[in-house]
Amino acid sequence: GKARRYTRLRQEIKALDLGLAKEDYDRLAGAGGALQEEHARAEERRGALTSILARHDAELEQLKLDLLKREAEVRLAQEALNEREARGAVLLNEVAVLRERRTGLLEKLEHARSEGSRLEKSLEELRRAKEALEQERTRLMAAHTEKARELQEMEAALSAVLPRLEARRDALQERKQLSLDLFQTRVKQQNAAQNWAAKEIDLTKKREHLFEESTALRAEERALAESIEAMTRTVEASAAEVERARSRVESETRAIAEIEDQIREHDESEKRAREDHAALESRRNTLREHKDSYEGYDESVRSLVAGPSRPERILGTVGDLLHASGDWLPALEASLGEAVQFIVAERTDAALKALKSLERGGGGRATFVALDRLSWARAAEIPENVLQAPGVHGPLLEHVRFEPAFVTLASFLLSGVVMVDSMETGLKLMEEHRELRLHYVTRHGEHVRGPGIFQGGGGPTRAGSVLRREEELERLGREVTRSSAELKKTLAHAETLREGRAQAQTALEEANRELREFEEAQRGDEAKRAEHLIRMEASAKAGAALQAALEVIEAELKVALVEAEIASQALQTTDEEHGRLEDDLAREETGVLELERERDRLAALQAELRIESMRARTAFEASSGEIDRVAASGEEAKREIAARTEESAETDRRIRETQAAVAAKEQELEQEIALKSEKDQSLQRSRERFGSVKGSADDLEAKARELRREHHELTERLHRAELERAESESEMRVLVERVRNEYETDLKTWTPASAAMEAAVPLGEIEDADLEEEEGQVPDEALVTRAVEAAEGAGTGTREERGLRLEQVQEKLRSLGPVNLLAMQDYEERRQRLRFLEGQRKDLDEARLSLLEAIQKINVTASELFQKTFAQVNENFQKVFRTLFEGGEAALTLSGDDPLEAEIDILARPRGKKPQSLSLLSGGEKALTAIALLFAIYLVKPSPFCILDEVDAPLDDANIDRFVLLLREFSRNTQFIVVTHNKKTMEVADCLYGVTMEEPGVSKLVSVRWNTEAPLDSEPETAQELASAET
Repeated sequence: GKARRYTRLRQEIKALDLGLAKEDYDRLAGAGGALQEEHARAEERRGALTSILARHDAELEQLKLDLLKREAEVRLAQEALNEREARGAVLLNEVAVLRERRTGLLEKLEHARSEGSRLEKSLEELRRAKEALEQERTRLMAAHTEKARELQEMEAALSAVLPRLEARRDALQERKQLSLDLFQTRVKQQNAAQNWAAKEIDLTKKREHLFEESTALRAEERALAESIEAMTRTVEASAAEVERARSRVESETRAIAEIEDQIREHDESEKRAREDHAALESRRNTLREHKDSYEGYDESVRSLVAGPSRPERILGTVGDLLHASGDWLPALEASLGEAVQFIVAERTDAALKALKSLERGGGGRATFVALDRLSWARAAEIPENVLQAPGVHGPLLEHVRFEPAFVTLASFLLSGVVMVDSMETGLKLMEEHRELRLHYVTRHGEHVRGPGIFQGGGGPTRAGSVLRREEELERLGREVTRSSAELKKTLAHAETLREGRAQAQTALEEANRELREFEEAQRGDEAKRAEHLIRMEASAKAGAALQAALEVIEAELKVALVEAEIASQALQTTDEEHGRLEDDLAREETGVLELERERDRLAALQAELRIESMRARTAFEASSGEIDRVAASGEEAKREIAARTEESAETDRRIRETQAAVAAKEQELEQEIALKSEKDQSLQRSRERFGSVKGSADDLEAKARELRREHHELTERLHRAELERAESESEMRVLVERVRNEYETDLKTWTPASAAMEAAVPLGEIEDADLEEEEGQVPDEALVTRAVEAAEGAGTGTREERGLRLEQVQEKLRSLGPVNLLAMQDYEERRQRLRFLEGQRKDLDEARLSLLEAIQKINVTASELFQKTFAQVNENFQKVFRTLFEGGEAALTLSGDDPLEAEIDILARPRGKKPQSLSLLSGGEKALTAIALLFAIYLVKPSPFCILDEVDAPLDDANIDRFVLLLREFSRNTQFIVVTHNKKTMEVADCLYGVTMEEPGVSKLVSVRWNTEAPLDSEPETAQELASAET
């Protein structure tokens, strides 16, 4: 039914459509051939014009060079003219300034004269005021003199009364004291008489007892003297033995101390050697990591050459293959520039493959150098006259290191680079040999690229950091080898010293044992002799004391008898004298009272006169001060008048000098105007020559523009022909693609059937055949045959008839309505979807396996790296802990099977302590443990800077000393920035920074550098203030 009719109609449509498309294809192909011929003719004409333009450009370039020279002459003439004009302007300005100065001096002279007149008037007023003040001072002086006379009379009267009063008081006091003395003397005399009688009886008994004790002591002294003599001989012998043993001990101690000093020095040397060796190894490893990871290169370069995934036949970068040392390295940096990142490939196909890989990955852009293509490039030759020029050190290529396989690369990049001594030399050579296209570099990295292009300055460059890395690695390798050898020597010498120390310690122990034995024997003998000496000395002292006591007692007995009699007589005399003194004492007291009342009256009168005298004196002194002030003002006015007079004379002199200077400057200005006129004429001549050359250049450039216009028109014609040919080819491709997509036929090879029908099969016949087929009256074979015959006749007739026929068949096809062909399409779509999903699932499974594999590899690698780093940190932690605590134990342990997920336990036991946990340590011990762990981690991968914020806050003085000692050790390779309030930590710093607030709300940074003479440059505004504070 519909499906068959649909098939037959589709076949006829295919035959008609293919015939029409073939005609269009043949037509477009013919037009393309004509366009190709026209394109060839235009290309030939454009080549001829290009040659003519090149010749004109060369001539124009020569004219431009001449024009530049003429322009330079004009510029020099213009500069000379500008210089004359500037000099004239300066002279005009100086004349104006001098005239203004003269006007100012005239005004100043007038002001000085008016000020002198004013001061003379003021001086006259001061004279009159001084005369009035002197009169007032004379009056006050007379009043003061009168009061002073009265005060002197009153003081004379008072002075006459006071001695009499004092004399009576003294007499009264003497009487009272005499009476008291007499009473006390009587009491003492009475007691003395009683005491002497009792003392006589006591002294007699003591004399008898002391005589007996003196006899016993003399016998004991004789026995002790014999024993002491024998002990002295024994002690002298023991002292000699002890001295010999002590000398041996001191000798062995000095030997051990010397060995200990040597061991400490070697321990310090060993420690420094180990630290230096570790620092060198760390620095070399870091540089190797940077080199292997291509640190400093662009991301695109690193993605291609870094790691094991480098494409085949990719040899590395230019920075990997070319090297230089010393002063030649900056020159190589400047010459290569960004070329240091060029990727070197062995062959062009390898470079193209790597480039496509970079494009697919979207990793950025990169520049490649293919060695197989460099053989085509001709190396730039440096003439002998350039090499022999002053300031030329030779070709840079001769001082660059590379392997023989890369000589072409080095020659390609550096063959035209000449080493010179300065930028000026390079610019001069560039100007003299511009046609050679050479580059000039200096040892400081300055680079002259062209006549007006040169490069210089300071600071690191990316090329420098890359090229210096290899030199630094070689240097570090040599230093690591040297450090290892020195460390081995130090260890061997330290072992020898420790063996010597052990032998010396053994000898010292033996000498100390002998010394202790001799000293114990000596101390026993000394103790016995000292005991006998003490006893003898005590006995002698006791005997002498007894003899002295006997003599004293005898004398006291004699005195006691005499004193008893004297005391009795004196007691009687004292009683009589005391009665007379009591009567005299009463009379003296009455006279003293009368004199005291007279003294009080005179003193009151004296006080009133003194007050009045002080008032008069104060007024007199005030008047004198005012007179002195007026006199000083007068002197000042005289000096000011003299100064004004001198100033007037000086101003008059300066006015005359200024007038002379104005005249000289005006004469010089006239000379400058004449010189300017000459320079102006020279400039005009230079401009005329410049205009002549420029006219020739403009004519030639006009011809060149006409040729370029014609060249441009030909290029446009070629472009249009290219576009038309591209459009034809595009239409042809569209036809071929449409036929291939719709009918699965290659239009280029397709031809119509040889047998053509005179007329196409009518549509009615197809419809009748379809109906008969539906009724079962026409076989399928007949319908198919007729359809094929209709298709074979589709190529006959005109293009319009065949087009009309195609539209009729297409209309008939549309009239069939919906045909059940979507089932096949739906099937095909579902099948494609199934294939797509199966492919996606396969990709996901592969990605899952790949991710699991990568995770496993990452876990293994991370675990190995963690275990290695953890072991290093643990070892460093133990060393630093023992250094800070001067012994003890410390360790880091992992609690758990998986090292990446396990917790880290810290074990810290200072010397002499066994805490079960860190919480039992003191605050300072906890802080030191944390510092030890911090430096242990830091030692694994040191950095040039380390910032510590108040880590020493909980530490006491002893722990601070250990902490700052550790800082000093590490500061050889690292700069520490420590925030602290501790004075001991500040003492070891090389530089201190503090913040102060001299003004409210305004903070200022203050810095002090120890042992330097200049302040730091961190705060320029405080540099002068800090200069005096530096120590």
